[in-house]
Amino acid sequence: MAPTRAMGCSRRIHVVVIDTGDRLSSLPDDILHTIMSFLPAWQAVQTCVLSRRWECLWCSMPCLNIDQQEFEDCGRDREGGGFEEFVNNMLMFHSAPSLDMFKFHVTHNYDYKVVDRWIRRGIKCCPAVVDICNSSNAHMYELPNLGSGARRLKKLHLVVIALVKGFTQHLPSACPVLEDLELDKCCLDHPEITSLSLKNLILIDCTTYCGKVLTITTPALSVLHGVLDIFPTFYNLRTLLFNGCDLSDDFQILGCFLNNAPRLEKLTLQYCKLPEGSRKRNRTENPKRITIKCQDTLTLRCPNLKLTEIMYGEDDVHQLFGLLSGIWRNLQKTTIVLTKA
Repeated sequence: MAPTRAMGCSRRIHVVVIDTGDRLSSLPDDILHTIMSFLPAWQAVQTCVLSRRWECLWCSMPCLNIDQQEFEDCGRDREGGGFEEFVNNMLMFHSAPSLDMFKFHVTHNYDYKVVDRWIRRGIKCCPAVVDICNSSNAHMYELPNLGSGARRLKKLHLVVIALVKGFTQHLPSACPVLEDLELDKCCLDHPEITSLSLKNLILIDCTTYCGKVLTITTPALSVLHGVLDIFPTFYNLRTLLFNGCDLSDDFQILGCFLNNAPRLEKLTLQYCKLPEGSRKRNRTENPKRITIKCQDTLTLRCPNLKLTEIMYGEDDVHQLFGLLSGIWRNLQKTTIVLTKA
């Protein structure tokens, strides 16, 4: 007898699974390209075996992340020569009219002409972001002439690259919309960085030929970071802000900026760490607006500095008076405004 509800049996529920196919492959190209942008180039190319939908999708992806180290770590270059063949073929068949990002990381020494060809091919696609890293420890590769391919370039990151033929001097024409420039262990043949659009500049262990002093002319610059063997001269710098910076080196870093900014008019020190040796000042004094005319052990040359604003906290009051009574020997015309947090 078949089971019935009267016999106390519960009703059976049947679940029907309907196969809707490959949902990922049904997504638009731009979404799939975004997914592929997180993959190294060799993995992105491998997606061609997934289905016909993916067969040629990598050829038009807007991000190329070519990393030799990742290529070798996955065992793709056991016999040698595989990386060069892969890059040659990939760049040959890649057909995107423009790139959002071109990243190229080489770890082994290659003939300069080979690397030059790869970089030129990537730049030809007018990338918005370029990241080139040379960690071969053999020699510096020279950055080739970018030509018209750099007209969309907004961010440029170079590691162990030689910048020749006055590249940094001609940034306004070569890279007219460049906003972020990061140079790490690079060598500049011309000791000048000029850009009308540059907003962020990072220089780490960079050098210039013959040890020449580096000049930076970037009127739109808002962030400067890095470590230099040679401190640059900021001829057009008129306003300088130190926010939360460590000045406990007896103001040596501050002095470097002031002595190399001949047109500086306004200096702001905001919650900076001051030297420990200046804590003994009488804290009963509390000037609001004063002009400093005192002697000092640090020689500063900043003839156009008119206003210095100092923002400090309760715990900094002793150090603050040590600062005021200690370092402005040659800045008698400077008006100082104090603001307590």
